[in-house]
Amino acid sequence: MSHRSSRHPSPAIVECSSTVRERIAHALREAQLTAHEISARASVQERDVAEHLKHLELSLTHSGEQLRTLAPHCIKCGFEFNQRERHSRPGRCPRCKSERISPPRFKIER
Repeated sequence: MSHRSSRHPSPAIVECSSTVRERIAHALREAQLTAHEISARASVQERDVAEHLKHLELSLTHSGEQLRTLAPHCIKCGFEFNQRERHSRPGRCPRCKSERISPPRFKIER
């Protein structure tokens, strides 16, 4: 039986001197990622990623960078959530009511 305390995160992923948002920003400068992928790379719970992205988006404006979002879409009918401002995955499609929604993807660009 594996205990949580016996797991050791990779030193490359978790740096002692960096904050959660710094780790998220570093990951998003390298690749376009989903909340799940950000969670794994930045050692933060997936449910907290959207809140961190909201704050990161505001702080990036001072550095001349922007958080770009590839909008989620309905897998069943193709509806795109282009006007969505929240960084979380929508619950269901307004057109067909399907709950099969792709996750939004994020990237930091200059």
